[in-house]
Amino acid sequence: MAGNFDNILKTIQKICLALSYILNIQLIFLILFKSPKSFGSYRVLMIYISVTNVIYSNSIIFVSPTIHSFESSYAAFININNTLLKNREVIRILLDAWCAMFGTFMGMFALQYIYRYFVIMNNTKMLNTFNSYKIIIWMSLPLIYMTVWGTVCYYYFAPNSEFTEYLRQNILNVYGFQMDDVVYVGVHLYSTDKYGKTIIDWDAIIGVIIIWAFLMSSLIIIIYFGVSCHSKIKKKSNAGSRKNTNFQMRVFTSLVVQTLVPVFLMHTPVSVIFLFAFLQFDTTILTFLVVIAVAIFPVVNPIPIMLIIPDYRFAIFKCCRRDMNQKQINSITVHHLTAPPSKITANEDNS
Repeated sequence: MAGNFDNILKTIQKICLALSYILNIQLIFLILFKSPKSFGSYRVLMIYISVTNVIYSNSIIFVSPTIHSFESSYAAFININNTLLKNREVIRILLDAWCAMFGTFMGMFALQYIYRYFVIMNNTKMLNTFNSYKIIIWMSLPLIYMTVWGTVCYYYFAPNSEFTEYLRQNILNVYGFQMDDVVYVGVHLYSTDKYGKTIIDWDAIIGVIIIWAFLMSSLIIIIYFGVSCHSKIKKKSNAGSRKNTNFQMRVFTSLVVQTLVPVFLMHTPVSVIFLFAFLQFDTTILTFLVVIAVAIFPVVNPIPIMLIIPDYRFAIFKCCRRDMNQKQINSITVHHLTAPPSKITANEDNS
């Protein structure tokens, strides 16, 4: 089953890579040339996310890890025989970097909510920091999240001999891989020795606590600033500033939908896997679905803002309508040029 899934997964990843390039590059074009003037430096943040989506899609192809859950353990691994890279340390660093991308997106969405809050509150002083060199400081927030996640994976989720032996037989049974060919990062929360005594891996526990702390900090920022933005927009709507309020509501809605995409495709299933590891539930099927969801995420992520923001939506529909009209003209032209001479002559005689 694992072999068939691996082939299906690689096909899905290649399709998602192509679609990610198409959609995210199209979104960048829309941001650069079709954005309302009121977007200002918000365009920089949106381009930042689109570029990160493309980088993440490429990382999935080049790293292409398998996520595996077994009893009280959780691991992401790569078989070195299935990759062009053969240096185990390089593969390990790339695997940690791939894991760190989860933190990057959490920081990015938190940053977007902070910026949107300043816009809706008309906080000119803070908005000016996005219009100068200080925007670099703001854009470092996702990098901080990324660095923390990557560091935790490298030091606290590092492989060790006991964990390797714990996984050896299960990896061989499920995937047919020898552990000597596998590079992995993961957690083995606790185990039981031959006397029935529970042995806790405190490094893994500390690592999970740090990851959860940063995850919760991002969610708290999103919830606090999101609720504040929504309340302020409602007050403005009641005050009668309808046109600007409707625009802000559309932008806010696209931001909310964009946030829900990684929540459902990435963080919820991964969180469930961590929970099941604590409870020692086998989630092999779920981990297969997680790998597919992670590959789909960079494709789905740009779609909400492309469809919800009117300027972008109208530009897309206008382009599609022009292409359809051109195809109809080409079809009529080809049909006319390829029509039998007798029919053309008969029509001319009748006329």
